[in-house]
Amino acid sequence: MEKNAGIYRNDAASSQNNEMMLSARIHEYQKPLMIDNIPRPKVAYGEEVLIKVGAAGLCHSDLHLINGEWKEVLPLKLPMTPGHEVAGWIEDMGESVPDSALMNKGDLVAIFSGWGCGICKYCKNGDEQLCNFPRWPGLSAYDGGYSEYIMVPSYRFLINVDKQFSMHPEQLAPLTDAGFTPYRAIKKLDIYLDQVKL
Repeated sequence: MEKNAGIYRNDAASSQNNEMMLSARIHEYQKPLMIDNIPRPKVAYGEEVLIKVGAAGLCHSDLHLINGEWKEVLPLKLPMTPGHEVAGWIEDMGESVPDSALMNKGDLVAIFSGWGCGICKYCKNGDEQLCNFPRWPGLSAYDGGYSEYIMVPSYRFLINVDKQFSMHPEQLAPLTDAGFTPYRAIKKLDIYLDQVKL
C-alpha cells in the first residue's frame, strides 16, 4: 500500500482499461481515503450523463464527512467516493437528453452540487436547496467527483460552459458550491429588494 498526502493507494489499484477507473474513497471514517480500482459507470438510460472529471474541489463539508462528524445525520453506505465540487467533460449521455439541452460529448461542464427531486414545490420554484428529498454527489447515495468519472443522474444538473470562455475545470469546480451559494443568496436578495423598494 502506497501512501501519498493522506491518501492510500491500494497496490491493486490501476485503471488500465475502459471498464475500470480510479476513485478516492472513504472506507472507514477518520481514516485516509483509499485509491480503489472500481467499475466505471455506464450510461444506462434516460437523462443520465457520464462526466470525465477534470477537477474536484475540497470543501470543508468533505472533511466533516471523511472525519465521520456527520455519520449520524447523514448516514452513508461505505465505501463512498466524496467530492461535490466537480467540473469536467461530457463523456456519454442517455437517449433522453434533449437536443435543446445543447450538450455534446466533449463539452466542458460544471456539475451543480445540490440535486433536487425536480417535482416538489421547492424544486419547481427553483429552490432545490430546500428540497425535501435532496441528493448531492459524494454526500448521498451518489458517488462524488474524487474519481476519474462521475455519473450525473440528469443533464439538468450540468452547466455547459460556453466555448468562448477559456475556463478550465480547476477554475470551475470550486464555484459549484463556494461560488453558487453566495451568488444564489445575492440574486434572491436582489429580487427581494426590488419587491420591497427600499
